[in-house]
Parts: sequence; C-alpha cells; structure tokens
Amino acid sequence: YLHDAASARSRLIDRWHANRNSDCMTMSPEPNLALLGGQSVERLLKRYLVATRPAFLVASLAPVLVGTTAGARGSGEMDWLAAALAALATLLVHSAANVLKDVADDQSGTDRSNTARIYPYTGASRLIQNEVLSSAQMQRWGGLLLLAAAGVGIALFALKGPWVLAMGVAGISLGALYSLPPVKLVSRGWGESTIALAFGVLPFCGAACLQG
Repeated sequence: YLHDAASARSRLIDRWHANRNSDCMTMSPEPNLALLGGQSVERLLKRYLVATRPAFLVASLAPVLVGTTAGARGSGEMDWLAAALAALATLLVHSAANVLKDVADDQSGTDRSNTARIYPYTGASRLIQNEVLSSAQMQRWGGLLLLAAAGVGIALFALKGPWVLAMGVAGISLGALYSLPPVKLVSRGWGESTIALAFGVLPFCGAACLQG
C-alpha cells in the first residue's frame, strides 16, 4: 500500500512539473535565435531591448514619478524637462544594471546552472545562454547604457547644478557594482539594500529635488 501511494504521488508530481513547464513555455518562451535572430534592424533592436528586461523597469520608474509629483506639489510648478531627464537617466541606469548582471552571472556560471528557473522572473534574460547575444556584446551594451545615463546626468547637471552630479555618480556606481566583480554587492548580502537605494530612494529623492 505504501509503495503504491508513493508511486501515485510521484506520478502526480511529475505530471504537475510537466504541466507547469509546458504552461511557462507557452506563456513566456525564452528568447532564442528563432525569435530574435537575423540581421534586420527590427530584430537587432528587439534583441537589445529584450536584454534590458523592460518589463521590470517600472520598478525604478515609479519612484521617479512619485518623487516628481511630490516635488512639483511642493514647489507649485512642474519642470517637465527635468522630470523627463530624471526618468530617462533612471531607466538607463536600471537597464545597464540588468544587462551587466546577466554578464556577471553568466561568467560565474550561476545562470548556466539554473535548471529550475522560472522565466522571466529567474535565470536572467537567457540571451547569452541561448546564444542570441554573446557575453562581450552584452558587456558592451551595458557600458553604452551607462555612458548614455552619464550623458543625461551631465545635462541635468547643467540644468540644475552640481548636486545632481553627486546623485548621478551614486546611482551609476550602485547600478554597476551591484553585480560586477570584484565588488559584486549582490553576493555580499547587500543585493536587496543596493536595489532599494539605487532604484527606490535615490530616484525618488532626486526627482523630488529637481522640481525644487
């Protein structure tokens, strides 16, 4: 009886895992060459957009919007240019952090060995592992995103003053050091705190101050 019960339980678990995996693949197929390969401009742009994991960028955009609203309410007027630049800078830093984390996790073997992943929530973007983009291409893309964020920061510096530069350097540094060696804050127990500070506290406070 016990043997039959264990066998039945094992069959039910195997069937549940098979159904779950099937549902995940149907709802959220991993990026692959069939979906994103080719040299057309459309496919090229889509590959690099997917690398930033755009669905998760709202997590850093929301504090900017709330901070901007709070700052504008306090000052009595809205500086739309500053608000737009703040949102763009935050999105660029967050995108760069996502891309560079994929590179660091691939180099450490973390993502390649993650066989129990639930895409797109765990296991990275899978672009490197599925050979859609190379690690070197992703690293260059992350660097370009950081440079673009720095450019937006310089524009804000010219618009609002030197204090913007300090916040910008802090945001870019935290976004990069979150996953890049040798610091790699995420592996030192500072991952959640870094994310909260870089993509929560700093965007909110910076966006609010820009409206002052």
